[in-house]
Amino acid sequence: MIKTLDIEPTTICNLNCPFCFGPKVEKRETEIDLQIWKDALLKFRNKGVENIVISGGEPLIYHRIVELVKYLKHLNFNIVISTHGRYKEKLFEVAPYCDWISLPIDGITPEISHTMRTDNYPVSEILVTASELKRKHSNLKIKIGTVATQKNIQEIIEIGNVLQDNSNCFDTWKIYQYTPRRKHKNQKEFLSITDKEFADLSNLISKTLPTEMKIVYSSNESRRNAYTFIYQNGDINLVNVGDNFDDLLVGNIGEFDKINFPKVNEILNTNHYSNFTNTY
Repeated sequence: MIKTLDIEPTTICNLNCPFCFGPKVEKRETEIDLQIWKDALLKFRNKGVENIVISGGEPLIYHRIVELVKYLKHLNFNIVISTHGRYKEKLFEVAPYCDWISLPIDGITPEISHTMRTDNYPVSEILVTASELKRKHSNLKIKIGTVATQKNIQEIIEIGNVLQDNSNCFDTWKIYQYTPRRKHKNQKEFLSITDKEFADLSNLISKTLPTEMKIVYSSNESRRNAYTFIYQNGDINLVNVGDNFDDLLVGNIGEFDKINFPKVNEILNTNHYSNFTNTY
């Protein structure tokens, strides 16, 4: 049974990260009405869903994000917002209703940071944001996410060193093996790292950094058949299905009674539970 839903209320983002697995379409007109979200998420809550991860697009661009998050907290969901952190004012507005905030650090040098995130936002600002969030909201947890690709793999140890020096700013560092899917799947040749390269990176980090720092390694295999995503148009997809990390459409939240829950239960495996519980 589904315990965690990943939702994408908007496709819009002001960045163009080459590893992004977000939606290809970036049009406000494709977004469904907030009331449809509310009605469906209440039904999911009644079916036993406990956790909501909000991403996108950039979720803080969604024009009714505060109302959505307040409603989710009213339903007593565990709430994670995965944001690039550039919209600090909006981030601090939703933070009181969140259990976790996920922020990215994908490079240390300006050159690699720009390659990975396509802007010049400094790592220091992400750390300042994380520190301010922890100071203002003592119960809020912070995850730092890093996507490991061909372009930044040589800097990931240094990212760990920086995080070690700022360990009071966050609770978990999660390192993802790049997955070629959706928006920039055509970047596979330039960004993919092999399973062995990811395992070697994990071993190197484990030997180099202190054991008291919580680090989660997210390989492609660990994320296979693991997620239920609801896209901005209400389509419900099981993701990372098969060798090509495809989407499997199982319904739309606008027609809740037609959702193929037997197929969901058939496809989702133990990765669905461990991906959330091992991280948050």
